[in-house]
Amino acid sequence: MLKNGEFVKIEYDAYDENGNLFDSTRGEIAKALHKKEGPLLVVVGKHRLIKGLDIAIRSMSQGEETEFEFNEANAFGKRSKEYTKIMRMEDFARYNVAPQPGLTVHLDTEQGRIYGTIKSVSGGRVLVDFNHPLSGQKVRYKVKITEVVTVPEERLKAIGEDIGIVTSVSLKDGTATFEIQKDDSFEEKKAVIMIMTKSFMPEVKKIEVLEAKPPSKKA
Repeated sequence: MLKNGEFVKIEYDAYDENGNLFDSTRGEIAKALHKKEGPLLVVVGKHRLIKGLDIAIRSMSQGEETEFEFNEANAFGKRSKEYTKIMRMEDFARYNVAPQPGLTVHLDTEQGRIYGTIKSVSGGRVLVDFNHPLSGQKVRYKVKITEVVTVPEERLKAIGEDIGIVTSVSLKDGTATFEIQKDDSFEEKKAVIMIMTKSFMPEVKKIEVLEAKPPSKKA
């Protein structure tokens, strides 16, 4: 049995109630949604999965593969008129978004990032549906746990890999040290590493993100 806070890597294919694949860790859909193919890092109980799947994988073990079906309450929730909002055209200006029907947008709010689909644009007003596209539906997941990560240093490495960073890591006396290559997104990657490590590994007391030495050039 998996417990809250455990690190696991999973592969999955997810289907809507009509049998259409809407998410996967394989192929082009994985590249589009997750920026990579291959197993994804999940920390049990940290809301990185839909409610039903987060609960279901707790009964699984490394190497096990199974299939689950979840109702709307354990998937993406019920559709609600409360999540359909009328916004002003000006509200989108600060996001550099030109509203048009069918466009999927994300907006940063005090409650975090929310996603919506623009339904109509008329008279300077924009109707946005913030219901998840799969709300109100049953969904089906084929899942395999490829690895249960238990060693602290390997957990740190998994955090780096999850956000697409090839990095060296070390853990000594409660201090986690990451070394990553310097590029235009260095500060953004650093911030994500700090947030994920603090959230997923409370036993780490200090986090350092350093610039890695550039690879030596061959003569």
